[in-house]
Amino acid sequence: MQTEPERIGYGILKRLGLPYRAQHLVARKFCVDAYLPEQKVVVQFDGDYWHGHPAKYAALDARQARRVNHDRSQDAYMAKLGYRVIRIWESDLKKRPEAVQEGLRKALTDGSSYVLQ
Repeated sequence: MQTEPERIGYGILKRLGLPYRAQHLVARKFCVDAYLPEQKVVVQFDGDYWHGHPAKYAALDARQARRVNHDRSQDAYMAKLGYRVIRIWESDLKKRPEAVQEGLRKALTDGSSYVLQ
């Protein structure tokens, strides 16, 4: 079952015309939200609470802190294998989907960092 951030995120990827694999297993170790095989890019749609969005949670509880550390470790491992990881916050997907779409399009077109305007 898809989460709301995943549903919104997959819609954005479809509108951009990007072929992707949902819930893809990377390196037989990590199930990622979306994998773009042509570009070797992983896109994660992060829930604000579960992944400790810093603008909303200045002090993380123990569960969030574990998840944030796991995310960092996962990203470093995938980067070492040559994957580019882009993380998108749930609140941005819900409140600013057009900005997310443009930021993602730009990042994937020119290889720049994913940044919202």
